[in-house]
Amino acid sequence: RKSPGAVGYLPIILMSSSKKAEEAYAAGVTDFLSKPVGKNMLLKKVGTVLENAFYKQMIRRFEQITGKNAEDSKFEYDPSKVEVMVVDDDMVTRKLVSRWLTTNKYKVVLCKTGVEAWKGIQSWSQEVKGKDDITRMILSDVTMPELSGFKLLEWVMSDKNTKHFPVILMSATTTDHSGIQRSIQTGSQDFLVKPFTKAVLLNKIKTIMETVVARRNERLLQMVRMQNRRT
Repeated sequence: RKSPGAVGYLPIILMSSSKKAEEAYAAGVTDFLSKPVGKNMLLKKVGTVLENAFYKQMIRRFEQITGKNAEDSKFEYDPSKVEVMVVDDDMVTRKLVSRWLTTNKYKVVLCKTGVEAWKGIQSWSQEVKGKDDITRMILSDVTMPELSGFKLLEWVMSDKNTKHFPVILMSATTTDHSGIQRSIQTGSQDFLVKPFTKAVLLNKIKTIMETVVARRNERLLQMVRMQNRRT
């Protein structure tokens, strides 16, 4: 990370069988994987970090093409514009995660059940219908009454109006590889094993949302190029 030039921009995934995630993120890694790692999780992570690197490249290209500062132009990822829906039947978890997020400028929506969350997600889909939305994501527990996190994820991913919302599942009970693999195969962006630290959560959300912004930015850059050709 201290190397000059392009080397310092290289994405890094650190893997370890020991719990070194917080130390790894502090050192500047893009993501961290706890061994043993399943195939689907590994492929998902590699894809995400590459898109994250693409996002950083888009920022530099935008500034080169337009001569504008990316942050001033709202082209850069901004946590204060992101709304995170936290879904968990445990009040302590909801309050803790909410405090972590709000102190880092995120907006938070709290839901006690999957059913309540699904209603909120449907409202989101109506608000952003037809728009290029990059401001919402879902963080859901797996084991909940009425509607599990897995089922909620299935509903989100099977609806064309909601499947663009990134989802992270979390659990203290479903920690085996089959559960994690099921989560990734169904469409979640990541899976967090409870308990997790503030640093781990914030890094996961940042990496995922930056990839969402990267896709939007590429579309914007294409529009800028077309306008430049006309002038």
